[in-house]
Amino acid sequence: MTQLAEQQTSPAAHYLRLSAQSSNGGPSWLNELRNKGIARFDQVGFPTTKQEDWRQTNIAPIARTAFQIAEPVATDEAKEFSFGAEAACEIVFVNGHFSPQLSKLAQLPRGVIVRSLAQALPGEPRLKEALAHYASVEANPFVALNTGFIRDGAYIFLPRNTTLSGPIHLLFFSTAGDEPTVSHPRVLVVAEDNVESQIVESYVKLRQVLHQRGD
Repeated sequence: MTQLAEQQTSPAAHYLRLSAQSSNGGPSWLNELRNKGIARFDQVGFPTTKQEDWRQTNIAPIARTAFQIAEPVATDEAKEFSFGAEAACEIVFVNGHFSPQLSKLAQLPRGVIVRSLAQALPGEPRLKEALAHYASVEANPFVALNTGFIRDGAYIFLPRNTTLSGPIHLLFFSTAGDEPTVSHPRVLVVAEDNVESQIVESYVKLRQVLHQRGD
């Protein structure tokens, strides 16, 4: 009885329940990929300092926190962290959700794609092959967990012989709330031969609690 109770309240069990409660959506192959990721995480759980690769990294505070999925909110603080005209384009996420109002998807060279992963999924054939190829769920428990909750993120495709004069800026905001929250954005970059480009990722914790969109 004690062992059963411990299993039901384990970190892995919490994320299994959270995954079941979360809306999936998207193509069937993506749901299969999510299921594979969360099943792998259920199998291996969070790493511990007893494992050689993690012996210098104690992630116990993360493992024992019952995070909830972060909700999208409205914010006007993006300007403070924007690259402005220096960026070739800027794509902004708030709590893991794409914000078209804050993003600046300027004119890009022919064939270059910079967009929300959620928007790209329905019509981008490269994603099915590439999304799980470069970040295998077998490689790392956090990759498995992230894969189990793929909803949104950035998709960048740079075709052969592309040169961008300014950086592609990915700006991720996290907001404070009444309970611990987590988001799982995935960034996928596919670059063909002879590409010259800078990709900069910025992660920012907002200073104030904001209202959910629509409130």
